[in-house]
Amino acid sequence: MTRHSLMALIVSLLVLSCKTAPSTQPYFDSIRKKEKALEPAVAADSDDPCPEEKLDCHPRRFLVADDGLQKIAYVNLDDPSKDWDIPVGASIWDMQLGGGGKVLVPTTDGLGGYYEIDIEQGRIAQAYTSFGFVRSVQRLKNGNTLIAGENLKGNEGLVIIEVDPSQTVLDVKTKKFPKAKNSRVIRRTFDNTFLMGSTIDNQSDHVLLEMDEHGFEVQRFLVGTGPAHMGVRMQNGDTAVTSGRDRKLLILGKDGKLKETITLENQEGKTPIDPFQAGFFQILANGHYVLANWQGKNITSGRKGHQLVEYNAKGKQVWAWKQDPKRFSSISAVLVLDGLDLSLAHDDTEGPLKPVQ
Repeated sequence: MTRHSLMALIVSLLVLSCKTAPSTQPYFDSIRKKEKALEPAVAADSDDPCPEEKLDCHPRRFLVADDGLQKIAYVNLDDPSKDWDIPVGASIWDMQLGGGGKVLVPTTDGLGGYYEIDIEQGRIAQAYTSFGFVRSVQRLKNGNTLIAGENLKGNEGLVIIEVDPSQTVLDVKTKKFPKAKNSRVIRRTFDNTFLMGSTIDNQSDHVLLEMDEHGFEVQRFLVGTGPAHMGVRMQNGDTAVTSGRDRKLLILGKDGKLKETITLENQEGKTPIDPFQAGFFQILANGHYVLANWQGKNITSGRKGHQLVEYNAKGKQVWAWKQDPKRFSSISAVLVLDGLDLSLAHDDTEGPLKPVQ
């Protein structure tokens, strides 16, 4: 072989080896093979529209935030060649679908703000980094954006600002919540109130606060040793909230009393998930819950546990995703994309993700 042909071969091999995300096809093929081997001929929970045995109705395409490796990643279990990873240089606790095929992701880049990431292309389409320490971002139907975070635009405490499509702050719509301390994920309800976690008295006492747009407390929900990582108001008026260190998803009635508890734990007869801390969750259209089983901030946490777990409405584990430790560390948030029109902005003001109203 001539020197020229040898160099051409090396260059071609380098080109073929360049991928946005490391190939996980062999890893997920092996996992899929094991799942199929365990699949019984008859479903054991026939009253559930998506029981454990019906593999293809569980999450197939989803976005995850990796806390340890500080990146956003797209996972396509049916076609891993479409996977991608985007470093964002910060811990991420929240994501929301912003329409136009974009996902909105908070960042501490610059002064702090958010990115718009193109899901299909796997690239940062826009960066808005002049707002401060942003926790959550939500696109509204009119095209404006709600941005929630700490000390935004010179204000003290938790603040929610609204910006128009040119990113101009609409000062008259600024909302201030000085009572909220150490909030994580902030969510709007269909009554235009806001759910936010807060510590009270000391770091061991946590509540979920429901605040109106004028900054007054509407209701508080006790969550134990928490923290109250994320709360979502459901269409029937119940409120779902994760109590982090308690490893629980609590379903609370309109009166604030506990109605149901789903515990992040190893269930008998199910795949062990190695529970550590409950955080971000998503309510699916079929009434199931997908929880992130956060495993800490270490970059080597990918070998620990099944970091996405799906439960049916009865609290029975029906699916668990084992991340590839060569690619992932610690999953802190998830957006299941199956069945969603990504051209439209979505929110969870009624529980499951739906186009914004």
